[in-house]
Amino acid sequence: MNSQISFDHVSSDLGITDTTKSYGLYWGDYDNNGYPDLFAPNHYNPFISIVPDFEIGPILYVNNDGNSFNSIDAQILDVKDMHGASFFRTKESPYQNILLLSGSANKNILYQTPFTTGNVPDTTCAMCPSIGKSRTMMALDANLDGRTDLFVNQDFSDLPGFILSALYLQQSDYSFELDGSVEFFQSKFSQQADIDNDGDMELIISNDGRYRIYNRISNQFTLAHEGTFGAGDMSIQDFDNDGDFEMLISKKTNSNFFTSSNSTIDTYLAFSDIDAEIIFTAPSTFTFQVYSYPNTMNANTGMDHTSIEVHGPHLIDENDPSFLNWPTDTLMENYVNLSFDDINDQWRIQINRANSKSLRVSVKADDGLELLSTNNIDLTPVPGPIQLMSFQEVGPNIEIVSNEILSDIPTSSFITEDFDNDKDQDLIIFPFDLLESKPLIFIENVDGTLDFSNAVEVTNASEGLSDACSSMDINNDGLMDISRVNAGGFPGEYGSIDIYRNTTSNSNNWVKIDLEGESSNADGLGSVVTIYSGGTSQKKVFDGGHHRFAQDQQTLHFGLEGSWSIDSLVINWPSGIDQTLDDLNVNNTYLINEITGVTSIAKLDKFENVVIDPNPSNGIFNLQNLPLDCDIEVFDLRGKNILPLEPCLGDQFELNLVGAKQGVYLARISIGNLSREFRLIKID
Repeated sequence: MNSQISFDHVSSDLGITDTTKSYGLYWGDYDNNGYPDLFAPNHYNPFISIVPDFEIGPILYVNNDGNSFNSIDAQILDVKDMHGASFFRTKESPYQNILLLSGSANKNILYQTPFTTGNVPDTTCAMCPSIGKSRTMMALDANLDGRTDLFVNQDFSDLPGFILSALYLQQSDYSFELDGSVEFFQSKFSQQADIDNDGDMELIISNDGRYRIYNRISNQFTLAHEGTFGAGDMSIQDFDNDGDFEMLISKKTNSNFFTSSNSTIDTYLAFSDIDAEIIFTAPSTFTFQVYSYPNTMNANTGMDHTSIEVHGPHLIDENDPSFLNWPTDTLMENYVNLSFDDINDQWRIQINRANSKSLRVSVKADDGLELLSTNNIDLTPVPGPIQLMSFQEVGPNIEIVSNEILSDIPTSSFITEDFDNDKDQDLIIFPFDLLESKPLIFIENVDGTLDFSNAVEVTNASEGLSDACSSMDINNDGLMDISRVNAGGFPGEYGSIDIYRNTTSNSNNWVKIDLEGESSNADGLGSVVTIYSGGTSQKKVFDGGHHRFAQDQQTLHFGLEGSWSIDSLVINWPSGIDQTLDDLNVNNTYLINEITGVTSIAKLDKFENVVIDPNPSNGIFNLQNLPLDCDIEVFDLRGKNILPLEPCLGDQFELNLVGAKQGVYLARISIGNLSREFRLIKID
């Protein structure tokens, strides 16, 4: 276990202090300056203004230099009741667009960036259904015509009265038109990947009750597999570095979660139309809590959940101040009713689920609770396990090859990344709980296996009610950072935006890859990138970073462990072009064009102005234009340290290798986890 994994909470240091109701966090490069910017849609509903001071529209946080953000707020993005969003590019502009999705009958909005005076959002775009609730979206090239298409996830469960999720194809004039050739179902989020490892991208969509995989045949999606459960979150990676992709998924089902003891009775009832009942005895005083989602039940109180203290044996005293926090009788009868049976001296909870609400009901006491009976509640806990699945194509279908339950930690969202740059995809779990704050959990990938036996809490990461989460490299130091909405366990609740900077200390190297399509779509979405370094290979799909209520920074990140060279980089573009690049340097960010190859190296290269003069030299090397706060050490070509680590102490440094043998040496200049090696030629 790598005990050095560490994160610091830096939201306030960066200037991100707003309390939001955001449906997730979305990262992209708004101003094209090489630093990831943050977009928080915010679920401001003007029709239910519970806490006006907190009701704010979408906010775009612009990353200045990795150390601070400026915000562009709802005064410019003047829209309400918004859900998901996405950064994506078209060939019309080098800047990323932002598509903002409506949570009501309002239209979805397409913004062209950067924002300027008079830049009016396109409110007539094709991705604007007049009914339904758009949740999230994903950019992709569905028909492989080189244009960026959009898949919009409508609602998140199989409920009547809402339109289905839909695919919108980009036209030659950059407008979007609905593709009605395939009927999808209502979904919460979607991903693209070569999940059956046949060389073609599949479309994976999910809601709370089931997931589906669509195979692309003749540039059209066809249903190839349907799962029996829904996904909380999913990530499709080559976790064991065997060249094949696997799907990591946090499972959601329509089963109920239930647990009871002498101090707690706790049940979570997912979407269903089956009523339920709990009968129990209790001490004279206990706490009764109800949390509903959507939170219509609590709209009059503005509370994340309703909590009352009951003084038995009779129902709540209306003179008790806590009674004022209880919903109106009408709302109460529609969902949950708590009553006392004087004859049998027992309590009864009736749960009316005709409105297909998702509810959590809890009874808590110091001691003395006893469960007597339940009706229509599964007593087997189903906490949302994490599973690792692999698939293969069998004729027109895609079938499960393996399905391994890795953990029973209740999880809504997670992030897979190589957080310690050791060539393996690690996992950070954001545990799911509606009522209790939970710490973040780190699981290291050890030699291709996610090692849950040594799971640890993330150092310096505060507890919270986690929901959507995403990853990015805020300051471009090659260490992937994380962010989350610290809210009420569900999207659209009040909470803070938590940014955690990766402060892991090791000497591992890395490289990051951005793509620029020519024959393929502008972002190179759907490309497969394989890197060969130090006798191993890693493979990733450039998928736009979309997952549950989130968008990671789109740049692909590869940890290289101790390798100081990259043997080759192979890109399989959606157009069918296969591209191989050699002689790439570690600890850089490369922008690679589909036709011309590398177009820019290390947009934020802190070492690009370093000059070594003379070189070759008889032993005295003058280094100039050094970055601030750097360190220098020298090695021979066998890796033996010739000059121990020394601080630069300014922008110039004199290296003295007069006593060294004639030959080639490497001067390693480093700033934290950033480093670059320069060749020194020593002559006699």
